[in-house]
Amino acid sequence: MLAYWVIVLLCHRASSAENLLYKESGESVTLRCFSEGCFQRTGPDVSVKLYHEFITRHEVLYWYSRSHESSPRKRNVQVEGVFISHNVTISGLTVSDSGVYTCVYSKGREYQSKCNEYTLVVRGRPPCAETQTVYRDCLIVSCFIVAVLAIVVFFLLIIPKVKKRLNRRRQTCPEFTVYEEMTRKSFQPAEAAEQSTPSKYELA
Repeated sequence: MLAYWVIVLLCHRASSAENLLYKESGESVTLRCFSEGCFQRTGPDVSVKLYHEFITRHEVLYWYSRSHESSPRKRNVQVEGVFISHNVTISGLTVSDSGVYTCVYSKGREYQSKCNEYTLVVRGRPPCAETQTVYRDCLIVSCFIVAVLAIVVFFLLIIPKVKKRLNRRRQTCPEFTVYEEMTRKSFQPAEAAEQSTPSKYELA
């Protein structure tokens, strides 16, 4: 899903089909920076910068005309050629290398020209995706273990206590034998009651 949105966003920034480059993760790409037909100013204060822009903008390469060597900003960047025309090779590409690359020639702060622009799309999984997958699996396993331990503790500790309390309540409850005897006496037949009580003639 992430790679899909990267492709969609970058395709809108592509100036032409020739400058739209597709690479796989781990491959290398070569970008050419040249000032011919774009920047004609010469002098000691001329410089060229290669910018990489996607969410943020940062330098990939800086080359000052007075120096004989370029200054790559990354370890996986190699430069071949001369100041006015050179190739920049970026190896070991990852998804984070996707974006718009622009070669900017300038003289001082007044004259700047965007001479070359490339849109690079690197297809593949981000380098941290595997680590995130491992962390997610470990989290799932840990949650399962905690749930199992909670169930075991519940059955070993809580249920026996509940059973003991129920047994105590049963032992402390009064027996109903007295109540039963009283109910039996109160519900004796009327004839039996009349026979048991003596009449006034008998007493006389």
